[in-house]
This record gives sequence, structure tokens and C-alpha cells, in this order.
Amino acid sequence: MENEEKSMMNSMSKEMGGMMLMRLAVAVVFIVGGMFLYRMWVVTPALPDDLGNGEIKAVFLDNGQAYFGKISSANKDFLIIDKPYYLQKQTVLQEPVQDGQEPKTKQQLSLTALGGKGLQIHGPERSMYVPWDTVLYIENLRDDSEVVKLITNDTTTDTPTDTTNTNAANTNTAQ
Repeated sequence: MENEEKSMMNSMSKEMGGMMLMRLAVAVVFIVGGMFLYRMWVVTPALPDDLGNGEIKAVFLDNGQAYFGKISSANKDFLIIDKPYYLQKQTVLQEPVQDGQEPKTKQQLSLTALGGKGLQIHGPERSMYVPWDTVLYIENLRDDSEVVKLITNDTTTDTPTDTTNTNAANTNTAQ
């Protein structure tokens, strides 16, 4: 009789151990699934449908820099700009300087392609990963925009060059 009781107790403890193990496994599945759903729906930002529609966009960053190009893809961490361009300010002499006169200069903006041979000393590739936390805002550009016209008319691919827009030059003079 004693052996029967011990056998029955061992059998019951094994069943209870198995049930507890099953409950623990179900709890772990619910916790991991809940964390996955939370990250997917709450933490991951919803990306606009037209973000990667092939149109040229202006991406303004929190450091004051703006990049122009087509957004090839985006995820919750990065925005990827394909063949980006940026504005570069240049000071040019307006007229020859005569003795005793201060030189008159004007500021001119040029659109410069990121990447390519000879443009930047560090030799970046023609795509750019931008962390979302540095993006202030993104603008869609019209087809008649000077920037869009310059980018679409830039036929160089491997060795892009500066595309200077003299029509959009800032004519402020230095003192």
C-alpha cells in the first residue's frame, strides 16, 4: 500500500510539473508576442504611403542641412536618399577690385551631388542613410522647382559635378 501511495504521489507530481512547465511556456509566448506587437504598433512610426513614390523630395535635418533626392526606402530607423544633392554657398567676386576699394562679393548657391569622383575628399557612395531622429521635416517638390530641374537635367551618374544655378543666386553683398 505504501508503494502504491508513493507511486501515485510521483505520478501526480510529474503531472503537476508538466502542467506548470506548460503554463510557463504559454506565459513566455504571450509575453514575447505582446512585446513584438507593442514594438510593431506603438514604437515603430507609421511611414507615409507616398514617401518612396519616386518623386524628388527635400529632407531638412536638425543641423540646418537640407538634402534633395528620391527616397528609395525607409524603415523605423533610417530614411535612405538615393543620389542626394545638397546646397553649397559660394562667395564670388562681383567686379574687379580697384586700388583703395573694398571688393564687392555676392553669395551664390550651387547644388552639389553627394558622392562621385572628385567632389568630396572622403568619397561617399551615391546613397545616404539618414536617422529619423535627425529629420525635421520632408517636403514634396514641384516639377517646376529649380532644384528638380537641375537634378533631372544632371545626366552625370558616376562623376557628378556641381550644378550651379545662377538664376537662384543670392545677391547679398559683403561689406
